[in-house]
Amino acid sequence: MKWRINWKKTSLIAGLILFLSANLYLIFKSESEITRAARVEKWTTVKQQNLSETMKATGKVAPFEEFHVYFNKERGDLSDILVEEGDAVESGTPLIEYSSSNTENEISNLEAEITRAEEEISRLDDHIMELESLQSDTSSYDSYDSSSSFDDSTDSFDDTSDDFDSADSYGSGNSSNEVINYSIQQEILNKELRIAELEAEIVKYEEIITALEEGLTEMTVNSELDGWVKSVRHDLGNPIVTIISNQQKVEGMLPEDKFLKLSEGMKASVTSPIVSGKREGTVEKIAGFASDNPENGQASSYPFQIHLEENFKGLVHGSNVDVTLITKEAKDALTVPAASIKRKGSVYVMAENGKLSRRAVQPGLEVNGTKEIIKGVKQGEFIVLESTSKLRNKAPFYTPVETGKWSQKAFKQLNKKDYIKYVITGFLQM
Repeated sequence: MKWRINWKKTSLIAGLILFLSANLYLIFKSESEITRAARVEKWTTVKQQNLSETMKATGKVAPFEEFHVYFNKERGDLSDILVEEGDAVESGTPLIEYSSSNTENEISNLEAEITRAEEEISRLDDHIMELESLQSDTSSYDSYDSSSSFDDSTDSFDDTSDDFDSADSYGSGNSSNEVINYSIQQEILNKELRIAELEAEIVKYEEIITALEEGLTEMTVNSELDGWVKSVRHDLGNPIVTIISNQQKVEGMLPEDKFLKLSEGMKASVTSPIVSGKREGTVEKIAGFASDNPENGQASSYPFQIHLEENFKGLVHGSNVDVTLITKEAKDALTVPAASIKRKGSVYVMAENGKLSRRAVQPGLEVNGTKEIIKGVKQGEFIVLESTSKLRNKAPFYTPVETGKWSQKAFKQLNKKDYIKYVITGFLQM
């Protein structure tokens, strides 16, 4: 009878025998490696992730800003209030209107003053032309009189008496004309000065009219934002009209112990119990006083505001919301479980050479059992989490064999050469 050798079964049995023999040898050998090796029960890897430390609060949706319209008596009488409470308005929507009758009357009076000044300038120009004409005639007479006196003195040269009379007559006439010319010139200068004064008044009146006409366009006060009319005072009490904006913010309250952790610029996320989704925001205003006046020993509450990057659709002002405030944050941080950090701030890295490497690390933010490692490890490295043996630097390590993953099918898939290789490898590890 011939025996057929099943090489696969034979190799498997031989490998198991060698494996068990090697482990028994290492266990009972006094100086064996296994007595110094660390048994690592659980391990993890260094991951990269975002960490954030948060605290919870509650709040209400509120208008981001308000726009108030005040009655100004100096602008005139109030003509009309153009909106009512609850009206939706846009930026530029007319809200109130002043009466323009006083301004229009003032403009009419100034225009009448300009007309009067222009008429006076016209009359002065006519007078100046008449004076310049008279001045020209006087100058012509002086020239003619001088020529006639010269001829007479030549013709009557021998008559000394007549010559003397002629000289007296010439001298007296010339002096009189000079006085007249001087008087005319002074009168012309006075009228030109008056014209300059009137022209300056006209410029001033025109500037006032321009300002008043610009003021006419401001007789209507318009809204400066989109929103709703919150209140209207028909009794002219200030503010006459109050507009609340469409843009939302969140007003929240915190007790003193949490409020001290809050700071402006802190990030926040807001959710609603009735509307899906989340809105991001930033803490923009923190009150420096409590919202109430509690008795001694009672807790105080402090208000704060969050500027939302986007409105909550479907929520109106006054809706309740939940707020998550991010007090600390570490982005793209290298992290490990906090339990993997041993005494004196160190971790044990499972190196590729089969030995442990003790690393001093600089820890950072810790959130829910996860610790940020600022310095000391690299992403993807294997870190000891739990061990039943004492951990030492450069000590060899081993991990439990997961026999549950063994299967007959896996052995059947191995060929004869692989069986022999694994058996020899196991033998050489003894």
